[in-house]
Amino acid sequence: MEAETVTTPSDVPVLDGMTTVLTAVLVSLIAYFGRGPLQELLFQASTKTKAFGADTDDDSDVSSDKCIVKRLEEEEKNCVVLFGSQSGNAQEFAEKLAREAHTRFSLRSTVAEIDEYTYQNLNKLPENTIVFFVLASYGDGEPTDNAEQFYNFLSNEDDDGPFDRLREHGLQNLSYAAFGLGNSSYAHFNAVIRKVDEKLQLCGARRLGPVGEADDGKGTNAEDFIDWKDKMWPQVIEAFGLVEQEAGEQEPAFEAVEIPSHHGPIFQGDSTDRNLAQQAQAVTNHCFAPISESRLLSNAGGRSYIHVEVDIKDTKLDYQTGDHLSVSPINSDIEIERFLRVFGLWDKRHETIRVRSLSDDLSPPFPSPCSYESAARFYIDICGSVSREVISTFANSVSDAKQKAKLRQLGKDKEAFLALTEGGFYNVASMMEALFPVETIHIPFAIIIEAMPKLQPRYYSISSSSALEASKVSITVAIESFPIQKTNRHFSGVATNFILDVVSTENEVISRSRLQPMTYTLPPNRPHLQPSLSVFVRTSTFRLPADPTIPILMVGPGTGVAPFRGFVRERIAMHRHGKDFAPMTLLYGCRKRTEDFLYAEEWNAYTAELGSKFRMYTAFSREQEKKVYVQDLILQQSKDIASLIQNGGHVYVCGDVGMGRGVTETLCKVLASETTVSLDDAQRVLSDMRHSHRYQEDVCATISITANSHASGPITIFTWHTIFNLALAQRRKNFICTDLTTGLPLQLESTKGPKRPQFSFALGDRDEEYFITLQPEKPIITHRFFRSAGLHGDRVFKPGHRYQLKVRDNEEVEWWRHGKKEDVMSPLGQASPKEGCEDPSGPPIKLSHIDPVEFEVE
Repeated sequence: MEAETVTTPSDVPVLDGMTTVLTAVLVSLIAYFGRGPLQELLFQASTKTKAFGADTDDDSDVSSDKCIVKRLEEEEKNCVVLFGSQSGNAQEFAEKLAREAHTRFSLRSTVAEIDEYTYQNLNKLPENTIVFFVLASYGDGEPTDNAEQFYNFLSNEDDDGPFDRLREHGLQNLSYAAFGLGNSSYAHFNAVIRKVDEKLQLCGARRLGPVGEADDGKGTNAEDFIDWKDKMWPQVIEAFGLVEQEAGEQEPAFEAVEIPSHHGPIFQGDSTDRNLAQQAQAVTNHCFAPISESRLLSNAGGRSYIHVEVDIKDTKLDYQTGDHLSVSPINSDIEIERFLRVFGLWDKRHETIRVRSLSDDLSPPFPSPCSYESAARFYIDICGSVSREVISTFANSVSDAKQKAKLRQLGKDKEAFLALTEGGFYNVASMMEALFPVETIHIPFAIIIEAMPKLQPRYYSISSSSALEASKVSITVAIESFPIQKTNRHFSGVATNFILDVVSTENEVISRSRLQPMTYTLPPNRPHLQPSLSVFVRTSTFRLPADPTIPILMVGPGTGVAPFRGFVRERIAMHRHGKDFAPMTLLYGCRKRTEDFLYAEEWNAYTAELGSKFRMYTAFSREQEKKVYVQDLILQQSKDIASLIQNGGHVYVCGDVGMGRGVTETLCKVLASETTVSLDDAQRVLSDMRHSHRYQEDVCATISITANSHASGPITIFTWHTIFNLALAQRRKNFICTDLTTGLPLQLESTKGPKRPQFSFALGDRDEEYFITLQPEKPIITHRFFRSAGLHGDRVFKPGHRYQLKVRDNEEVEWWRHGKKEDVMSPLGQASPKEGCEDPSGPPIKLSHIDPVEFEVE
C-alpha cells in the first residue's frame, strides 16, 4: 500500500483553553450488512482521494515527487504504461506493452503501478506523451489494491473536488489507450477500465483505438490483447507520426550473458546464501513449510483428489478461515528437457548465466546468476499454453529463414493459429516440436525470457479452520491429468502434479494411485528434510459473517467444497466452546458417492456433532438416468432458501464458472416463485447482496474514537482531517499497537470500507458532512476501518486476543481542523463547505493527551 502525502503545518499554535481528550477506544468486528436492508453504519474519509487532490493551487502538485508530470519530465519519458494488477496478469501485459513501445517505435517508455503517481495536474502532461492504462477488475468489479487511489480520484463526485477541478481544466492534451482484464462470468465485467474510460472521455481526453477487454472467463486473455493491439497501434502511429523499426533492428529488453568462470552460489529456487536470499526476498514472499499430513480422498472414475496439510508454526505465516494458500510450483523434468532441447540449450543446461535488464524501468524477470536449467525449472512458465504473440516474437528473432517464414505466417494468421492449437494443449516446446519435428530453434535466450511469461503461484481455497488448527493449513487438490486426444501426449497440470509428486515421496497410497507419474527435481537447499512446499497465505474476503447468529447457505460441488469444510470446522470450534450460532446449510454435488464424494466420513461426523445446526444435501449427477446438480437442490429447498435470503442470511458459492451462473439463475427463480418479487427484482436483490458482501463477507476490525470538546462554547470543526485520515506513514508513526496475547507488535493498515465519514448524530445534507458544530461536553464518535499488519502479514484482529493501543502524544498531529474556509482549505484543499456554515476563526485543534487503552476482540 502506498503512503499518502498530506501536508500538516507544524507552526500553528495550540488552541488556548481547548483540549481534546480521547475518552474511549472500542474495537469490534463490523460486517457490511444488517439483518434485512443493508445499513451503511460506518463511513470513512478517503485518504487515498486526498492524496490525489490535496492542493487547491494547480501548480502545487507539479513539485511533488509523485506528480506524473514531474516524474515523466525528470525521467525524459514520452510513454507511460500504468497498470492495476491483483494476480500479476495485468502487470505482465503492461510490461510487454512498454517493451513493445520501446523496441518497435523507439518510444521512451516506462511502466508503473497506477497508484505510484498523482494526477490532479494531468492536464499539464505534454501533448507528445501517450498514456496506456492496463487495469484489471477485481472481485465484483472493484479496482485492484494498487489502482484504488486512482479509481477513487476519478470517482470523487464532490463539487470543487480534485476530479471536478481536473474536469474544469479539461484533458484535451491527453492521448491514451485503454485495456482491461476481467471475467465475463461476473456481473460487472471490466467495470474498472470502462469507468476510467468514461471519466477520461468526460474530461475531453483523446482515446486512441477501442477499449480492449480481455475475458479470463473464456480463457482468451492473450488473443484479446493481440486483437486490441492490432486495432490500437495504427491509430497511435497516425496520431504521433511513429516510425516502426525493422524487426531485425528491434532492441531486446534483457541481456543474458554466460559466465563460465562463476564459482559462487547461484539461484536454484532456494538458497542458503545470505546475499542471494536477500535478493530473492524481493522476488517472492513465499516460504517453505513442511507437509504434516496427506491422504488420498478419491481415485475412482479417472480422477484423483488429495488432502494436503502444511505446518506453518515455524514460519511467519498465519491465516483466517476462508483465506487462500498460494503454492509456488516448479516445472517437471520431462518438460524442462523438452524445452531446453528444442532451443539447443540442453547440453549446456548447467552453465551459469546472468540476466539483467537493459532499461532502468524494467526489473529482471527472475533472479540471477542461475543456470539455464534453473531458469526453466523455477522461473519461466514453460508449460503454459503457447500464445500467438510469443510465436510472432520468435519469428522476428529465429535465425533459420524457413522457420522464420513459417512462424511469421502463423503469428499473423489468427484462424490458422487457432485451428492448429485447438484441443492440442500446446506449450511453446511442444508447438515447436509439432512444427519442426527434428530441428533445433536457435533464438537468443534473452528474447525467449522476454517473450515467455513468468511461472506464477497457484491459489487454493484453505479447507481448514484457524480456530481448530491455527498452525496447520490444509488444501484440497484435484489432480489434473489426462491424455490429449489424437496425440501421443499427456496433459498434466503444473501445480497439482507437482504437489502430488512431493506428497508421494512419503505416502505410498498416494504414490501407487498416480495415473501418469512425473518427476520433479526439488531445490537442493530446502530447509526441511521432510517433503515441503513453498507457500504463502493470501487474505480473502470469503468470510463467515462476523455475527454467528446469521444463517448461511453454502453451495460447493467438487473441490468447491474446500472452504466450506473450513467454515463447518469453524462452527465446530464454537460448538465445543459452548457458543451459539445460526444453522448452516451445505449443498454439495459430485458424480457418484462411491467415486468422488470428498470428505464423506467427515460430513457424517459433523452432522452428528452439530445436530440441527448443520444440514447437508447432496446431488450425485451420475447415479441416475437424469443428472442432478446443486441447482436442483436449490429448487428442492426453495422455501427455506428464500426465507434465509429474506431474513438477511448469507449465500456462499464456490466452484466453476458455469455452475456459478447456474446457481445465480436458480436463486432468481426461487425468489420470484417463493416471494412477491418479480424475476427482474430478484436479479436486483442478488446484485444488492453482492454489493453488501452477503455473497462473500469481508470483515474488518474498526476502531472507534470518542472525543469531547472542553471549549467554552460551540465550535465548527472540519471533520475530514482527523488523526485516522493522516498519511499512512503518519498513522504508523503515531499508533502503537501490541497483541498482548502473543506479545507481537502490529502496525495498523487502512483497509477497504465505506467511503465517507459519519458521526453519532445526523449531519445534515452531503455538503455539510465535513463541517459540523461540536457542543461542549457532548461527545462525537469517528470510525476508521483497519487491519492489523505486522510480522504475520495483513490480517484482521484475532477474536479472543487482547490488544493494547497507544497513541503517541505528538503536538504536530492534528485532531480536527476548524475555522474559516480559507484556513481549512489551505493547505488541505479537501472540500467546499456549505455556504452559511458557522465559521468561527481560530487555529486547528491539537491532540493534547491520549491514554493507552486495552481491548479484547470478541
